[in-house]
Amino acid sequence: MLYDEIFLFLRKMKSLPSSAYSTYYEMYMRYFVAGINKLTGIILTMTVTKNISLTDQEQKSWTVINQETNDKFLTLLANELGDIIADDNGNKIQHLRPKLTGQGIKDTFSYKYGLDEFPYHTDTAFWAKPAKLILMTTELPSSCNTLLIDIKGFLNSLTESELVVFQNSVFTLKTPSQIKFVSVLQREKEDFIFRYDPNIMTPFNSNAKKCDDIIKEYIEDSKAIEIQWTGKNILVLNNWRMVHKRSECKNEPKRILKRIYIN
Repeated sequence: MLYDEIFLFLRKMKSLPSSAYSTYYEMYMRYFVAGINKLTGIILTMTVTKNISLTDQEQKSWTVINQETNDKFLTLLANELGDIIADDNGNKIQHLRPKLTGQGIKDTFSYKYGLDEFPYHTDTAFWAKPAKLILMTTELPSSCNTLLIDIKGFLNSLTESELVVFQNSVFTLKTPSQIKFVSVLQREKEDFIFRYDPNIMTPFNSNAKKCDDIIKEYIEDSKAIEIQWTGKNILVLNNWRMVHKRSECKNEPKRILKRIYIN
């Protein structure tokens, strides 16, 4: 299958030397133009980090690219992966800085947790359809890491009775601007979108309570994938398949995380 061949090709690639960049980029563009830049739920990228050992399941949910993190390249890469979703102010790239508890927009993670560790969550869980891909990087090396947990494998392991519980779960989702009912699973063609944000979602029915307990137990028992920011690496993750969180930033109050949402 062509998808598998591309994944094998990517796994063999190391950080691109400048002399080989144009050759590999042309090869990448041919795949992109052929309409196969998105591979069963993850993205085709130019190079995968050589320092992280990935299972096949993980490779379909996230990847790290060793490249410069300037805004021009980030925008170029994001445009290749899909449609960039600008924020309310029209910014394609969001620059996130740590805030003290009680600062910033009410009910956000920064407002509630400040410089402490965030809980695992789906970004944009309050949207009608959460952003599919998230591109993240830092301008400088940072010890404030990002941690990932693959949810897709977890969903595939659910028993039939547990899957029914998930599909019939109803959560109350509350933000300063809206209150609505949602489920953790949303049908998207042949797949599901996983939506989870304990900061704004609370169980409404008994199925949601059971579902919440199962998710928390799975997260607690899972070994997280830890992304260490070097200032020269870029993370792209499938927001429909992964939950992620930030470690505490008490030693780096001036850390800047760049983030782009992509559909």
